[in-house]
This record gives sequence, structure tokens and C-alpha cells, in this order.
Amino acid sequence: MFTARCYASGVLRPLLLFLIAVPAVASARDGKVVRVERPFVKSGPIRICEISRDASGLCIGERAKPDDIIVVVDETQVLAEVRVVDVTNQGGTSCDAIWKFRGELLRGDVSGVSWARALGVIDSRLDRRSAHKLTEDKLPAAPSSEEHVIGAVARGSGPEPDIELTQYTCDANAQPTAQGGDVCFRLWSREGGGWKPQRETLVSSCIR
Repeated sequence: MFTARCYASGVLRPLLLFLIAVPAVASARDGKVVRVERPFVKSGPIRICEISRDASGLCIGERAKPDDIIVVVDETQVLAEVRVVDVTNQGGTSCDAIWKFRGELLRGDVSGVSWARALGVIDSRLDRRSAHKLTEDKLPAAPSSEEHVIGAVARGSGPEPDIELTQYTCDANAQPTAQGGDVCFRLWSREGGGWKPQRETLVSSCIR
């Protein structure tokens, strides 16, 4: 049975290690609270990010922009805010939906974050006081029957998800198929009373 836990250890972590190559030695300031007052820059497209302890990482979705704010949430609260400093393409021009970024910790603590514990979100509608990720046992069924939810975030204090990241078997055009040999991600956003797909990502295009 597919779960977020097996995905994190079997797919996301090898992908992260392959693409990101984060230096093993972090600066002496890692994990300390840094208070830098900057204006919040709204960003339309949603991105889901994995944050490393030096405030760098990977985002899935449309390319992030310098000064975008990544809100890092765990299962109960907002842990930190990270400003995007710069963004690098991954996998050459064929990869247009997984991005490596270098960030600056604005406030909070990212010294102990991991995919199992927390994730980062770029979304202008996120409540930065009460947003949180759903626990693995609370992950809902995906909006599409061919997909599996591997991460979900509530924009506010409520129990229902507003953002979902799904995984599915796909063909070379990122279309779901039981016979496909590729793995794809898809971001979903709750819009009004229903779910709207945001972006598909063909993983193989980013690791070739």
C-alpha cells in the first residue's frame, strides 16, 4: 500500500539527494531565530517545498521568484518563514517544475525539519498563524482516483486540506496510466467548492 512515509523514503529523499547536493556543513547560525522585517510578496502559483536545515531546498510547481516567502508548517503550527534568495533549474531545460532554491531564514527554526515532520508552502492565501500540514493518518483520498496524496496542507486552523500534493504512475506526457513507466506529481488547490489541478511534474525529466 502506498503511503506518504514510503514515498518520502523511497522517492522524494533519493530525488532530493540527487538534485540538491546540500553541503554537509551548515553555518554556525543554523537553527537560530533571525528577525528580519521584509514586506510579504504575494505569489499566485502554489508550490510545495522541502526545506533543509540551511534554509535551502527544492520546490515543486512553477518556478519560485526571489523574495517569495516559503511558510514552513508542521502538523500543529507554522514553524518558520524563509525568503527565497535565488532559484536554479534542475535537470536542464526539460525540467520545468522542480527547482532548487537558496533561502534566508526570516523567523522561526528549520534546524530539525524533515519531510516526515514539516513541509514548506508558497501560497498567498496561507494563514501564517494557523496553517498546518495534515498527519499521515489524516491524508484524504486524492481528487483523482489514479493518484495518491503524499502531502496535504490546511490554509487555516480547520481540519480539511486546501492544498494537496499527489503522486501517480504516468506516461511520457504526464498523463495517468496503469502501464506507465514514469512517476508524476500533481499539485491541487481547493477553489470554492471543488479541487483545481495546478501543475503536473514528470519526475524523469528532472533526473536524466
